[in-house]
Amino acid sequence: MAAVEQQEKNGWLHLLIGLVGGCLILVILAVIAGYVALSKTGLVGSEKSFDVPEPVRVVEVDSTFDEIQSTLVKSALSSLSNGEVSLLLTDEMLTVLMRDGLAQAGEEAFDVERAQIAVVEDGHLELFIPLAINDRETALRAEIGLALTDGRVKASVGEVRVGNLKLPGNFATSASETAIQSALDSQLDDVQGALQLTGIEYTDGSLRLTGDVDFNPLQFLQ
Repeated sequence: MAAVEQQEKNGWLHLLIGLVGGCLILVILAVIAGYVALSKTGLVGSEKSFDVPEPVRVVEVDSTFDEIQSTLVKSALSSLSNGEVSLLLTDEMLTVLMRDGLAQAGEEAFDVERAQIAVVEDGHLELFIPLAINDRETALRAEIGLALTDGRVKASVGEVRVGNLKLPGNFATSASETAIQSALDSQLDDVQGALQLTGIEYTDGSLRLTGDVDFNPLQFLQ
């Protein structure tokens, strides 16, 4: 059983690392693109351009990273039945995982304590990162979608804003989609053959992932 638990743990943690890592890449790309866009349009210094937008809702966090990680692994293992597994990711869980990634990045411009991810029922994640540009407070807000296509997780990026400014053209979205997809593919390829996602379900405040797990029972005889 220990071997199965370790395989399950590795599979789900790889998926979560891919998701959160992709979000972190999006933040970095969008902040850079936003700063360039602000500079080119002459809006740097404009009070209105830096107004802090509101998130879709405020995510309350009461758990630590270690507690969230332990809960996720236990949840995946307890749901295992006939080779199928299910995992419920709440706003709080995603937010804690992302904050840990942002803290490790060590970028002083990010307000890690107020950064959050909210799951919206219409099928996307809202990424909200308060930050400072030229000593002025603002925030990045981006919409990220995850869907299954031919058994693979595909990422899409909707509107991206820094303050009140919607980033022009499709540079931010296309570059971010490529970065997120690359991060997801890299992590999922590591568990190919052991974990196959079969479903992604959105509700207001949570994201449920389901998948098939394949392992060799002969490993327990070794």
